[in-house]
Amino acid sequence: MTSRRRLVASLKRRISAATYADEEFIPPENTVARLEIDNHADTSCFGSNFTPIYFTGQVCDVSPFSSDYKPKTNVQISGACTAYDDPESGRTLILECHQGLWFGTKLTHSLLNPNQCRAFGLSICDDPFDPHRELGIYDPVTDLTVPMNMMGTIAYVTTRAPTWQEIQDCPHIVVTDENDWDPLTLDLCPRSKEEEEYSRIISSVRISVVNIDAHPDEPAT
Repeated sequence: MTSRRRLVASLKRRISAATYADEEFIPPENTVARLEIDNHADTSCFGSNFTPIYFTGQVCDVSPFSSDYKPKTNVQISGACTAYDDPESGRTLILECHQGLWFGTKLTHSLLNPNQCRAFGLSICDDPFDPHRELGIYDPVTDLTVPMNMMGTIAYVTTRAPTWQEIQDCPHIVVTDENDWDPLTLDLCPRSKEEEEYSRIISSVRISVVNIDAHPDEPAT
């Protein structure tokens, strides 16, 4: 793991005795901040525009972008929500995120790891030069889209810390999986067409062998 990433979790998680030590850093309701797409952070980071919905009891150490700074220890893993207010429709959408690093008011903005979202099935376009897609987060399950803007080279959306009533009542986009997220063991490399074809052939052979073994007295076709 490189130490030159902006925020990188060691992901060597452990159970913390002080499970809810960071509850004092819960932001006030409606705190507005940016939710930035960050390809260098290997885990999403929940800052001042998120409301925590649970803490897992697991913690990890977070290394800064430079070895000149000390790592942050015992950073809690949590699930949290942030609210997007659609300026056109007036509707509020809740972005429900799991398996993130809880910073609360200690982080003025929040970071969303796009590959953590893509691994869960969401489509994220953070490329302003893509001629086929608009900047934004698209959920194929709900058919909902959250558009994004650019600030220099950073794609972001402005969100706020929702109230508990909004979390209960407003439509949700589940952004990341609640199962354990370990980017060090995740294979995100797409297979080539040759590998896909090989996998298909092997699967067909295995199915044929299983069918023959299941009916040994029947002539093979």
